[in-house]
Amino acid sequence: MSAGDPLGISGSTLHEQFRVNELADETSRAYLYKGTQLSDDLPVGIKFLKVPHGVDAEAFVKRFRHESRLHFALAQASPHVVRIHAGGSTVPPGTKTLTPFSVLEWLRGRTLAADFAERRAHWGKGRTVEEAIHLLDPAAEALAIAHFHNVVHREVTPANLFLSERLDRTTIKVLDFGLAKVLGESALAVERAQ
Repeated sequence: MSAGDPLGISGSTLHEQFRVNELADETSRAYLYKGTQLSDDLPVGIKFLKVPHGVDAEAFVKRFRHESRLHFALAQASPHVVRIHAGGSTVPPGTKTLTPFSVLEWLRGRTLAADFAERRAHWGKGRTVEEAIHLLDPAAEALAIAHFHNVVHREVTPANLFLSERLDRTTIKVLDFGLAKVLGESALAVERAQ
């Protein structure tokens, strides 16, 4: 296990379809690795959740699978929800702990949070109201579709809105549907057990 590969999983293949290449990002809740879909040599993101300490890993994985199916259905209903290709669980050599993962479309760009920080640092100002409405309208549409299906994101923040750069345009994608719910329920279960 190294800082560049905290799970010790780089070079591994998941479901005989997805090669794990390198760590791309780490948050308090997950590791995001860049990977490759072997069938067509396309880049993918592989998100491994950090299983909270004191949580039953098998129960956590079961809840995560349910939320992943929900996320998949929402991505089919809206092009503004990050697509999920596959999901599962594995035991990475670096942690030796059952760990759930999702294979997602690889997005080029940055989160809205990173965009805010860059704008403050370089220009000292934000977007106009008209620009903000135009930018966020697709995210609002995705959330409306989710609400129609009785799904609440629970953590709509600039860090979970991604400015995806495709060809000559930037579109917004909503990230981490279901993740907040799974992690929130697991934290609640640990609190109750203590």
